[in-house]
Amino acid sequence: MKRPDQFFFRWVLASWVMMGAMASVAEAAVLSVEVQCEYAEVLPGQPFRFQVEVTTDGGTPPAPQIPSIPELVVQRESNITQSHTIINGQIKKSLTYQYLARTDKIGPIEINGVQAGGVQANSITVKVVDPKTQGRKDGETPPIFVEAVVDKTEVWQGEQILFDFYIYDRIGGLRDLNAPGLEAGLNNFIFKRVEDQSSPTRRTIVNGQTYTKIHGIRYALFPLKPGDYEIPPIQLKARVETRSNPRDSFFTFSRARRVPIEQVTGRQVVTQPVRIKVKPLPTQDRPADFSGAVGNFSFKGELSRDEVAVGESVTLHVTIIGSANFDTIAEPELTLPPGIEKYDVEKESKVDFGGDLLRGIVDYDFILIPRQEGEMVIDALRFSYFDPQTGQYRMLERGPFQLKVKPDEGQSITYYKGKRKRIRITGQDFRHIRRTGAVNLQDEGKPITASVGYWTFLAGPWFGYIGLVVYRRRNDYLEANPDVAKKVKSKGKLKGRLAKASSLVGGGESEFFAELEKAIHDHLSAQLGQSTRGMTRPQLTETLSETKSGPEFADSMSNLLDQLDALRYAPGETSLQVRSNFLQSVKEKLEGFLV
Repeated sequence: MKRPDQFFFRWVLASWVMMGAMASVAEAAVLSVEVQCEYAEVLPGQPFRFQVEVTTDGGTPPAPQIPSIPELVVQRESNITQSHTIINGQIKKSLTYQYLARTDKIGPIEINGVQAGGVQANSITVKVVDPKTQGRKDGETPPIFVEAVVDKTEVWQGEQILFDFYIYDRIGGLRDLNAPGLEAGLNNFIFKRVEDQSSPTRRTIVNGQTYTKIHGIRYALFPLKPGDYEIPPIQLKARVETRSNPRDSFFTFSRARRVPIEQVTGRQVVTQPVRIKVKPLPTQDRPADFSGAVGNFSFKGELSRDEVAVGESVTLHVTIIGSANFDTIAEPELTLPPGIEKYDVEKESKVDFGGDLLRGIVDYDFILIPRQEGEMVIDALRFSYFDPQTGQYRMLERGPFQLKVKPDEGQSITYYKGKRKRIRITGQDFRHIRRTGAVNLQDEGKPITASVGYWTFLAGPWFGYIGLVVYRRRNDYLEANPDVAKKVKSKGKLKGRLAKASSLVGGGESEFFAELEKAIHDHLSAQLGQSTRGMTRPQLTETLSETKSGPEFADSMSNLLDQLDALRYAPGETSLQVRSNFLQSVKEKLEGFLV
């Protein structure tokens, strides 16, 4: 047992240590508070970062206080850097806090009133410039500029437009190229990124100056609705790699330094806005089966054979080839005589880019089985589209198709568990049979200890106990971690919403896409811990880029939401196949999301 004097001595010693620690914190004085911003000029809506460095005489620096600034949205980031310096025996400790800001107001924004520990920071001014004034003017030769080019400025609704983004550089050293607002500026169109097989870089002369012309990216655009549209100025974000003065004797050993591109050009690097006029599709002479296909197409259709027996399968192979947005092409409508049943429809599509056009091939295989003998006639298939070159609707027709059905030769449709299965004929020596009675065969010489049921019976209680323990542990963990529980529950809700959307595939188009949109935002909001419904596309992309799924997932999710909007408001009804494929894409993306 400890003596009272020992206990008292230890208590006094601990009190001194605690008071000394508190005194050292209390005596820590803030020496300076400094605010810095990497950019002097930004564009409206463009997120930019500024940092606040708090320096003390060795104690822990307090967190800075950021005042409310009208029309400026400020969000603190999680990363904090710290440093220690010793000058003439004096210790200084600094903490640097990072902040992300954004404003839609054009003009100067003053960040003033920041303080920490009673010490006022310096004020800085960030100029928000009008993007329309930042593009290159005729006759100018800046060190770096960008250009947005379209192959047509007046098109029909649904007609393809080629969009190219070029970078002109005459100083070299460009690194970390990015155009964060590019796809957001294309929201009025369905857009598909395509690969350009031509040389990505070449030398060119602009106003007497030699530039390296870099083909940054190419998209095929398809306007959703008629009207006058503008692709807004698109900003290039990059860094320029520089070195020290070559006359410096230490130049050979100096490390490259990367500076923002604005420090080299003296202003934001943006494209000039691009204006496009979209004409509505004419209503006169529009075919009744027109589903929104705009472009140039060819259409083929043929039976795999023209003579079969009753119960044998035959395939009607249909091919659509063209240059257009294949998302708007519906499955051809097939009308069959009463004696023929249609089973599965197998679809296979391929899209590539060549000759400045997005080209695609879609194959449909209609599996047909005649149920009665005789001469059958399958009505002609029709495919209607709008030709933008002539400004007229065209109708392609294949058929009718003649099919001779011979008497039954003993083959019939196969049934399994009460469901009909498609027949694939492999030879006349085989006949499909259906077992009508349930027969279970068992080896009587087999001991009971060798059966699966015996060991299952013995191990069942133990597995049940282990499962109960795991279940209780899981519930205790989720109760102690509500954020994790919310994420787990959101995955269960996601399955329910996707199941509901699946049930709506064949129903109303608006209800189906509305349910999908709700499933996407509810799941992302629950996983991120913040609502995504009020976010713009760039904000959502930036937020998702910081998760474990990374920037690639963020870009693909943004594209998925854009496609959802495009399909939702595209002219004509979307086909069941298009909806099913899109539902599967949403399911795969959301189930693979990692925070």
